[in-house]
Amino acid sequence: MTTLIMHPQNKEQLNALKAVAKALKISVETSPYDPEFVAMVKKAEKNGNYTEVDPNDSATKAVVYKKKLAKTSVWSDDDLKFLEDGKNAFENFKPQQW
Repeated sequence: MTTLIMHPQNKEQLNALKAVAKALKISVETSPYDPEFVAMVKKAEKNGNYTEVDPNDSATKAVVYKKKLAKTSVWSDDDLKFLEDGKNAFENFKPQQW
């Protein structure tokens, strides 16, 4: 069947739509996303101001992990720089240096 997306302007309209749907035995789903967040994403898409990332790309995972670590700790980006420097140094080792 067809899916309808409605945008009630206030709580009264939302409740009225839910009541009508319930009376007609129509299932109702609500979005788990904050409307302001959805609007921000749509605006970025429209303006081309976004970057698509591959969640399976190891570089993407490292960036996401670093941001997550920075948000959950009191360390600044400068404090975390030594981790990046150590990783880069390790990746540049040649076998004879081990």
